[in-house]
Amino acid sequence: MNKVQENISKSDVKQLFADDVVVVTPVKAVKEGKKVKKEGHVVFIFMDMLTQQPVAKIAMSKTTAESLRNIMVKVMAKLDKDLKSSEMPKPEPIKTDSTRYIE
Repeated sequence: MNKVQENISKSDVKQLFADDVVVVTPVKAVKEGKKVKKEGHVVFIFMDMLTQQPVAKIAMSKTTAESLRNIMVKVMAKLDKDLKSSEMPKPEPIKTDSTRYIE
């Protein structure tokens, strides 16, 4: 995990502000005889509504989107708790919810 934090801090990726998001779930289907083979992705398009412009477009697999959902539930619960608290916030390490491609 420390390597991830180090790589993020050294990164040239600029932080962008988005105040809205569009989510698209394209599904590709191919008929193979009597069977239909499908695959799909989740695409997030983050928008700056002041300029009405997209600031980022991120496509991910269903597995990665499920990991994102799981970590967002945890992060939002903690954020709600922190916002209600009268204590000063403490910096925390960056959390990831790893996806496993091979089991």
